[in-house]
Amino acid sequence: MKVDGTTLDASDYTLDKDNMVVTLSAEFLFALETKEHTVTFVYADGQVSTKLTIKAAGGGQEPGGEGGQEPGDGDGQQTGDNDQKNDGKDQNSDGGKGSNAPQTGDTTNIFGPAAACVLALGMAGTILYIRRKRS
Repeated sequence: MKVDGTTLDASDYTLDKDNMVVTLSAEFLFALETKEHTVTFVYADGQVSTKLTIKAAGGGQEPGGEGGQEPGDGDGQQTGDNDQKNDGKDQNSDGGKGSNAPQTGDTTNIFGPAAACVLALGMAGTILYIRRKRS
């Protein structure tokens, strides 16, 4: 894992492999400058990057401190710019219908191709039936 092109030390984050969750340590986050950073996840077959925005905390909060939190911040840790307020719906859902499937961008309706397959099988069966009947 890299932040702004620099490989992180293992003490700067924890990795939950079961849930595929990476948590940056509070000390590491507080050491980052107040600006937008690029976080890169490096894998054996490639890499993926995202943006992480560090915003200034009011009151000069230190790791583990209580001051400077904005209402609703919870633990006061900075978050990526892709985080949104949770309005009761799962952020990865399909409009609040309860699906936890990640949005891959593939919005193909499966019923059209499935119907085409059934139609093709029906036509192939009809052709075979007619050929055997003629013989």
